[in-house]
Amino acid sequence: MSSLLARYRQVQAQIKSLESEIQEIEKDPEFLVEKEFYEKLQQLMADYNKATDQVVAYLLPKAAKESSKGTRGPRPGTPRKRLKYVNPHTGEVVVSASGNHKVLRGWRESYPGVDIKDWIVAE
Repeated sequence: MSSLLARYRQVQAQIKSLESEIQEIEKDPEFLVEKEFYEKLQQLMADYNKATDQVVAYLLPKAAKESSKGTRGPRPGTPRKRLKYVNPHTGEVVVSASGNHKVLRGWRESYPGVDIKDWIVAE
């Protein structure tokens, strides 16, 4: 039997399995209630010409404001916080705003099993 034919039969079996699973879900009373609610909600939104985000804004005004803000980091041009690293093996100190500092890269190569972030100390 060719591999395509075997694959075809396998997919047919999966389809039959999924169809029986759909039938079981459709018989579940909880599903029927959820489906009815969803359909009524969609119809209500269509009747009043409202989008999902507008409905969410009515129900959860605080959440709508937060989601419309977006998630931005610090303002552009804001300098990064400088961190002080102390190598416990040598006592060498490096102050850098970037983890890509030349000395820090050297430490990562010298101590591959160690997390250099653990060497940050409070200033």
